Amino acid sequence: MIAITGVLIFISTRINVVNRENKITLTRVNRKAIKFK
Repeated sequence: MIAITGVLIFISTRINVVNRENKITLTRVNRKAIKFK
């Protein structure tokens, strides 16, 4: 039971990190697009 909750916490933190990285890359791409306009 403890192992399952640990895995779920690990997966949720991993997803949060990936989402944060995606947001950072999206903002960078948007800034580049604004510069090209």
